[in-house]
Amino acid sequence: MRYFFSLESSWESILDEDGEELPDHAAAHAAALQTARELGNWHRMNHASVVVRTEDGRVVTKVPLKPLLN
Repeated sequence: MRYFFSLESSWESILDEDGEELPDHAAAHAAALQTARELGNWHRMNHASVVVRTEDGRVVTKVPLKPLLN
Protein backbone atom coordinates (compact mmCIF):
# COMPACT_ATOMS: atom_id res chain seq x y z
CA MET A 1 0.00 0.00 0.00
CA ARG A 2 1.23 3.54 -0.73
CA TYR A 3 1.38 5.97 2.19
CA PHE A 4 1.84 9.74 2.02
CA PHE A 5 3.68 11.61 4.78
CA SER A 6 3.00 15.29 5.30
CA LEU A 7 4.26 17.79 7.84
CA GLU A 8 1.28 19.79 9.09
CA SER A 9 0.67 22.57 11.56
CA SER A 10 -2.21 24.98 12.00
CA TRP A 11 -0.48 27.49 9.71
CA GLU A 12 1.56 25.42 7.26
CA SER A 13 1.52 22.08 5.42
CA ILE A 14 4.28 20.38 3.50
CA LEU A 15 2.69 17.63 1.45
CA ASP A 16 4.24 14.41 0.20
CA GLU A 17 3.35 14.07 -3.47
CA ASP A 18 5.23 10.81 -4.12
CA GLY A 19 4.41 8.62 -1.14
CA GLU A 20 6.13 5.43 -0.12
CA GLU A 21 5.19 1.77 -0.55
CA LEU A 22 5.00 0.06 2.84
CA PRO A 23 3.55 -3.31 3.88
CA ASP A 24 1.00 -2.07 6.44
CA HIS A 25 -0.19 0.66 8.81
CA ALA A 26 2.29 -0.38 11.52
CA ALA A 27 5.20 0.15 9.12
CA ALA A 28 3.75 3.54 8.15
CA HIS A 29 3.51 4.54 11.82
CA ALA A 30 7.12 3.45 12.43
CA ALA A 31 8.24 5.51 9.43
CA ALA A 32 6.31 8.53 10.77
CA LEU A 33 8.05 8.19 14.15
CA GLN A 34 11.44 8.07 12.44
CA THR A 35 10.59 11.12 10.33
CA ALA A 36 9.43 13.03 13.42
CA ARG A 37 12.69 12.20 15.21
CA GLU A 38 14.69 13.42 12.22
CA LEU A 39 12.72 16.69 12.17
CA GLY A 40 12.92 17.16 15.93
CA ASN A 41 15.58 19.88 15.69
CA TRP A 42 13.61 21.89 13.16
CA HIS A 43 12.17 24.29 15.74
CA ARG A 44 10.21 26.27 13.18
CA MET A 45 7.78 23.35 13.02
CA ASN A 46 7.84 22.25 16.66
CA HIS A 47 4.05 22.56 16.83
CA ALA A 48 3.60 20.41 13.73
CA SER A 49 2.79 16.75 13.25
CA VAL A 50 3.79 14.12 10.74
CA VAL A 51 0.48 12.99 9.25
CA VAL A 52 0.27 9.73 7.30
CA ARG A 53 -2.51 9.17 4.77
CA THR A 54 -3.43 6.35 2.45
CA GLU A 55 -3.88 6.85 -1.29
CA ASP A 56 -7.56 7.61 -0.76
CA GLY A 57 -6.76 10.31 1.83
CA ARG A 58 -7.64 8.44 5.02
CA VAL A 59 -5.46 9.43 7.99
CA VAL A 60 -3.58 6.41 9.32
CA THR A 61 -1.60 8.11 12.08
CA LYS A 62 -0.49 11.49 13.34
CA VAL A 63 2.79 11.91 15.23
CA PRO A 64 3.29 15.28 16.93
CA LEU A 65 6.85 16.65 16.88
CA LYS A 66 6.63 18.54 20.17
CA PRO A 67 6.69 15.54 22.55
CA LEU A 68 9.79 14.29 20.75
CA LEU A 69 11.60 17.58 21.38
CA ASN A 70 11.63 17.19 25.18
